[in-house]
Amino acid sequence: MKRASAGQQEQNTELNITPMIDCVFLLLIFFVVTMKYPQIERNMPANLPKATAEGQEEQEPEKEVIRYYIRLVYDESRDPNVRRRLRSAVSAFKQADYQAANASTVGEREGQRELAEDLKQRIPRPEMLAQGARVRSYGALDGQLMLLERSAEDADVQIILDADREVPFMFVARVQEICLRRGFNKISFAEKRKK
Repeated sequence: MKRASAGQQEQNTELNITPMIDCVFLLLIFFVVTMKYPQIERNMPANLPKATAEGQEEQEPEKEVIRYYIRLVYDESRDPNVRRRLRSAVSAFKQADYQAANASTVGEREGQRELAEDLKQRIPRPEMLAQGARVRSYGALDGQLMLLERSAEDADVQIILDADREVPFMFVARVQEICLRRGFNKISFAEKRKK
């Protein structure tokens, strides 16, 4: 019996995997087609248009869109030193908050937190303008939003919040909280105007 040379042995050991790939694809297609989908997916609601007796689609009337603008700004014409006071108050608050976070004892930590809360109250509140009119307090803004909520029951209300760059986020968050509490969850932020 004659032995095959090394070159012939390599040629004979090659494996043709094309039929195996074909079988794997056929099995994959079979399992995908025969798979049972969960009950949840079968019963998902679909908002399909309703047809009338004449075969034309019944369209719901579009809701009126009301855009309500709220602006938070520091007015230097009323208080020329407001930005300087803002920077110093925010800086003092951040320093006290940092010291409270890094305090070594509980008593020291509580003392620094109280100081930070006191300094937080000293940060000048920005002027609030709702639809261009000055709003004196958060309670007044809440009252205006309550009236808007009652008068715009059939309308789609979009709140557009415009805050100056210097306004600390705690004031923006407070306005957002008031809007959300009144049920206005479409809140957008205004794009900054170029000077």
